[in-house]
Parts: sequence; structure tokens; C-alpha cells
Amino acid sequence: MRVKVEVYGSLRNVVGWKSVEMELSEDFTLGQLLDLLVEQKPELKELIFEGENLRDYLKVFVDGRDCRLLGGLKAKLKDGSTISIFPPAGGGLFEA
Repeated sequence: MRVKVEVYGSLRNVVGWKSVEMELSEDFTLGQLLDLLVEQKPELKELIFEGENLRDYLKVFVDGRDCRLLGGLKAKLKDGSTISIFPPAGGGLFEA
């Protein structure tokens, strides 16, 4: 199956891309996909995971839905899924 992975903010600097399409075997989970990304870019591990769990501040969406509502790392992916990964946004003053 084919899925699209999108990264935002500071994660783009780490991986070197905005989005990528990946070919995965059937019954792949979100956790397996994230492990695969960490294999490719080991520096992602500390940004994505806290122990065996997703970092609380990280937002990961599968087809527009928060992965935590879909089973977290055990969420099953399907052909054509889009996975969007958002790091926390930095603070600061906004000037118009």
C-alpha cells in the first residue's frame, strides 16, 4: 500500500523534506511507520518518542484525525492514507 507522510515546522529541517510517499506492506501501523522514519533519521527518535510512547506535545494525524483517537501507535494505516506530523509551535510575540 502507498501512504503519504507530511512533516511540519522544525521536523522539516531534520528529515529534509515536506512530504514523501512511502510504499508499505498491508496491515502497517502508525507505530511501525514512525519506527521506519526513525531508522532513516535516528535523530527523530527523541523528537517523536518518549520511551515507547509518542511525546505528549507531538500532534500526529491520520487522514485528518488525531491518531490518539484511532488507537495511537497501533492505528492501522490504509492505502492512500496521509499521515501529518506536527511538532509544538514556538511561542513569542506576534506583530501585525
